[in-house]
Amino acid sequence: MAKAKKAEVAVEAVAVSKTSKAPAIVLSKDQEAAMAALPTTSAKIRYLNEQGFTRGQIAKFLDKRYQHVRTVLITPIAKAKA
Repeated sequence: MAKAKKAEVAVEAVAVSKTSKAPAIVLSKDQEAAMAALPTTSAKIRYLNEQGFTRGQIAKFLDKRYQHVRTVLITPIAKAKA
């Protein structure tokens, strides 16, 4: 019975270590100003992606789901109708 408990602890330790892959985003004052001027979350996602941040970093920073960030980035921007 003691061996089973040790195995469970090891699995939990591995799961915890995998959660902190992406380092936190730190924006410069210019980047913060540019972000404040953007009207939508999608625009902010595209801007952060252009700045070189990963999808995971963007999701954490904006407190959005990874899937939302991914969808925004793979969907082409709709052209305005004339």
